Amino acid sequence: KTVVGGKCKWWSKALRSALLQLIIKPLPREGRPGNFKGAVGEFGFEISAKPTIVKVGEPITVTMKVTGAGNLDAVTLPEIPCGEEFKTYAPEIETKRRIIRGRVGGEKIFKQVIIPLSVDPKEIPHVSFSYFNPASGTYRTITAKTIPITVAAAPDQGPVALVEGAGS
Repeated sequence: KTVVGGKCKWWSKALRSALLQLIIKPLPREGRPGNFKGAVGEFGFEISAKPTIVKVGEPITVTMKVTGAGNLDAVTLPEIPCGEEFKTYAPEIETKRRIIRGRVGGEKIFKQVIIPLSVDPKEIPHVSFSYFNPASGTYRTITAKTIPITVAAAPDQGPVALVEGAGS
């Protein structure tokens, strides 16, 4: 914007930069883990659960956190191999972006509720997260340890009482 004789005059100018040449390589098929879902970057993975002492039918919140530099949009929910021992619910997902060593990244947090269906489960099975590390040109898998839990029988609620309304 330029001011000439008390009036503003707008002007524009096209700018051009030097051309950039990009070399885009496909992800290698060799060494690709079965649970790889497209995450590319340098990541860490941790898991926790609360509470770890429950009764049958009570919820446990499993929190899985993937942190590091890379495309967080490509990071998907690591699967908890619960089988028939737990009922699972869709997770709450929170993404916190920041710059890490000059690269876009941050953390993606998955909070998933699971409910033990019997006293049989004694642990939350190990969970794995796989990603491709472009710096090393290799796939990496991080496997979290199992989380011990204690599941007690639900208290006996006795017979169900039916209540009828008064009148006809």
